[in-house]
Amino acid sequence: MDLSAPHRALALAGMFIYFLGQGVVWAYLFLIGLAGGASEQEVAYGLTASQFAGVAGAFCAAQLGSRIGRTLPLGASILLTLLPLLALFGPTGALLFGGMVCIYNYAWNVAQPYMLAAMAAFDRSGRTVINATACQMLGLANGPWIAARVINDEGFANVLWLGIALFAVSFVLFVLPLRRHHALRSAIPPPP
Repeated sequence: MDLSAPHRALALAGMFIYFLGQGVVWAYLFLIGLAGGASEQEVAYGLTASQFAGVAGAFCAAQLGSRIGRTLPLGASILLTLLPLLALFGPTGALLFGGMVCIYNYAWNVAQPYMLAAMAAFDRSGRTVINATACQMLGLANGPWIAARVINDEGFANVLWLGIALFAVSFVLFVLPLRRHHALRSAIPPPP
């Protein structure tokens, strides 16, 4: 069952905003780690470990599939993307930084396949998932530019707050179409 154009537009906006948040945060994670008190090598180790956590997240999404629907895993992974950012304010050190970026990258790589799967389900023509991929790339490309505009002499708090806000907005924008799609599918009587 195809979603209405306004619901698909909400989902596409959610995709753009989520990846705008990714671009905002990811571009500055190395500097955020240094500002938190970790050495360059410790930050590099943390970011490297986060790549393996990202692989685990994608593997988890592939294994879970649609067994429990899309709303719960997608909503939880978007929220789990923003929660580690709260821990990166102020001094963090190597261990906390590494742990938080691992959770962050894990959640990001759970969210992305669910977003694309939802987009594919919203529209049988396939145009929505193509547009979603464009929204993803536009968000990632523009995030660092926007983040550069909010950095000030006091550090990276504005970057973290902007990332948190963008992830929270994307959560709302994505959950509304997901719930509507679920309601439409539930209203269809099962085949005899």
